[in-house]
Amino acid sequence: MARAISGLGMTEDSERPNRQHGGRRAGAGRPKILNDDMILAVGWACETLQRKAYDRQLAAAKQSIFSDATNLSEFFGEIASIPIQERSDYLLSQEFEEHRSSIDEELRVIGQPAGVDGKPSRIITFKLKRIYGVNEGIYVVVGELFGLTRNQVKKCWREYRKLNFWNI
Repeated sequence: MARAISGLGMTEDSERPNRQHGGRRAGAGRPKILNDDMILAVGWACETLQRKAYDRQLAAAKQSIFSDATNLSEFFGEIASIPIQERSDYLLSQEFEEHRSSIDEELRVIGQPAGVDGKPSRIITFKLKRIYGVNEGIYVVVGELFGLTRNQVKKCWREYRKLNFWNI
């Protein structure tokens, strides 16, 4: 007969905790509904749908900055239309200085922070906010796709995130 090891809930001849969820023999107990492959597939699907939601938010932010609020797309297109061989001469011209000051003014309008030289930075950063309520829709869509309940999808996604693929 096996003796319990004090404080650990383990038996001397067993490596698993002494629980009341099935027997000791292999395959005994409640079967797992979600296997590792299912967790990976469901988690990946959830992450993909969430990434698409953030991509839509980013596209809307870019649209509002470049098309609706400013003329930056026109200014950048104007420079791109100059042939490469002629650009070095253009960079030395007074027309370019006017063009540069126009871009600086447009960047100030959208609240772009100043760089080291005191002029607005040309690198535009978009701060995306957390999208509230999107996860509920993801649970429904992925659940229908894999034939799982909302809670099963939620559990798979949580387990998938524990794997922490992003910090590799």
